[in-house]
Amino acid sequence: MKKFVWVSIFALSIMGSTGLKAADGISETTVESKATASVELLGMGYLYSVFGSYKFIPELAANVGISYISVTSGSSTSSTLGIPLSLSFLAGGTNNHYFEVLAGGSIFTTSSTVGSGLSGSLSGWVTTIGAGYRYWPKEGGLHFRATMYGFIKGGFFPWFGLSFGYAFS
Repeated sequence: MKKFVWVSIFALSIMGSTGLKAADGISETTVESKATASVELLGMGYLYSVFGSYKFIPELAANVGISYISVTSGSSTSSTLGIPLSLSFLAGGTNNHYFEVLAGGSIFTTSSTVGSGLSGSLSGWVTTIGAGYRYWPKEGGLHFRATMYGFIKGGFFPWFGLSFGYAFS
């Protein structure tokens, strides 16, 4: 769990705000927010994830996150690390409101140990598509996203996610 906390702190710390000053240092120009740091409940991390988004252009954003779950029952333990990755197309943008379509997937690795010392691990990729509403304030501030996902791995599994966070300008 300590690893997860440190990785989350690191991921959030590399996202910052941007402001530009004129050469004379008198006036300041606000730059449109390009980055977000958020927590997503359910979503691509299955139960939760801490993630960030970055707009390359006004209509295209890259999203990356991390999720960690560890369960202990008696002398047995199981833990899963997930790294959700996706690209989002943002349509609209009128008054900070977007229709978002995304595609990507999640890398997962799971390890389990049974009390008798028997252990095993499993890794894999789950392809994900999604569509939903995204509120991304142009000048920074509170950020929100509600997305309907579809996991594609040996079939189609619908899922939902809610994100809350902050957009940086």
